[in-house]
Amino acid sequence: MKVLSDPETEEIPGCHIIGTDAATLIQEVANAVRSRAGVDAILQSIYVHPYLPEVVQRAFGGLPV
Repeated sequence: MKVLSDPETEEIPGCHIIGTDAATLIQEVANAVRSRAGVDAILQSIYVHPYLPEVVQRAFGGLPV
């Protein structure tokens, strides 16, 4: 997974996900991009554990906010 964000606006211009469950994972990012929610929205989302889309939250956790 590779995520891109603008550190000033927290906007998400893109994300690349490769793997078996990529379609499930990209949906989390697509919703955030479509609603212009930004990085913080993904970081503040609540995910049950274990749940595959937790990977998205962890990937965005390394971005400067």
